[in-house]
Amino acid sequence: MFEDGHMTTSGVKVYTAVAHNVAGFNPACDDHQTQDILRKCRERGREILSENSEDSLTWSYFHAMSRLPGKDWLVDFFRAAVTDRFARAYAPYVDQAEIRFWVPHPSPRKYVEWLGEKVIREGTQSIQHIQRYEAHARAKERLAKILKGDPSELPERPTEVDVEIRLGKHLLVFIEVKLFSDLGAFGTFNPGRNQLLRNMELVEDVATKEGFADRRFILLTLDRNEKLYTRAMHRYRNGNMRELRQWDELGNWETLKADLPHRHDEPDRYFQDMTLKMGWIRWPDCWKIMAHHALREKHPCKP
Repeated sequence: MFEDGHMTTSGVKVYTAVAHNVAGFNPACDDHQTQDILRKCRERGREILSENSEDSLTWSYFHAMSRLPGKDWLVDFFRAAVTDRFARAYAPYVDQAEIRFWVPHPSPRKYVEWLGEKVIREGTQSIQHIQRYEAHARAKERLAKILKGDPSELPERPTEVDVEIRLGKHLLVFIEVKLFSDLGAFGTFNPGRNQLLRNMELVEDVATKEGFADRRFILLTLDRNEKLYTRAMHRYRNGNMRELRQWDELGNWETLKADLPHRHDEPDRYFQDMTLKMGWIRWPDCWKIMAHHALREKHPCKP
């Protein structure tokens, strides 16, 4: 690993092969997870090959954990990310776990229709918030297609979920992963549409359409310091860190309702449930879980 790369002008090393930057990668494997990272590399290779790649670490970690003989590590993952009660509830089903990476899901139809009407109504005003020249040029091209009624262009493109965990039809989990980057607002025509809000609504939509009994959105970050994602979590949960992690209690559902204007006709219970379907875990917790379960599988204390 860590061979055969070049330095960018900003001082970041970019490797020339996936195996040089992604621990555990074996191109000879033909499993779904290997196909996931190969697809990601074909589409956006730089995101995998950079030494700062959160995608690289994400794949390496969850791929390694999913190859352990047992799935008990997921119980500890759920315990750290949500609550002990939640972990115990799904412990009987963890052996059914299927883990995939960067699975694309179309945005909820209700949101796409609402945003399409907004874009048509606002025209060029819908992209005035985009400052970078290249991004503005791309948005202008997309806007022209939408205004012409081109069916190949949607006002919000599919979301690639960083990590998707399915326990049969019992539970659907979407994980948004951050390493060094902060929360981004990738809603081209809606600057308030950040990744947190996008994933929270999407897991609700997919779980309902596919008939899951339960669902959960989990944020994975390096820390819980004052960043955009921390402020966003506080926005929908509570004001201090202790209350923030009381996932079994209602969050700030009125604020969430205000941030989803296209859902104005939903009952209050819809937004209340969304604030009850959240979780947050840190990378240090994940590394502890890996160390514990990897060592346990090797039985280091047995003769």
